[in-house]
Amino acid sequence: MANIKSQMKRIKTNEKARMRNRKIRSDLRTNIKKIETLIETEIKQAQEMLPTIYKKIDKAVSKGIIHQNKANRLKSNISKKVNGNAPIKQEAKLEKTEENSVNNKIRPTYRSYFYQY
Repeated sequence: MANIKSQMKRIKTNEKARMRNRKIRSDLRTNIKKIETLIETEIKQAQEMLPTIYKKIDKAVSKGIIHQNKANRLKSNISKKVNGNAPIKQEAKLEKTEENSVNNKIRPTYRSYFYQY
């Protein structure tokens, strides 16, 4: 614990700022998740929610909670998703066949690898 009076005051103010920053960051993440779920279900509501998301992102930048470049990236990605310009991620699934099955591969044993007869 600090002995200096001004340092004790700084500890209190830093704790208040930390709590404020956590609240704003948490609120921002929550709203981003909300709009991403709305994009999948109700696109009109997502479009109506865009200005409020932009406002919250800009407020986080002005408070110094997130960097301006990150804010621009977030806004760009959200607007792409809402407007339908974002590429859809598709997971490539490997069909299970006899050629790519793990159990069907012939692997050299430890002994045969090091001790060739």
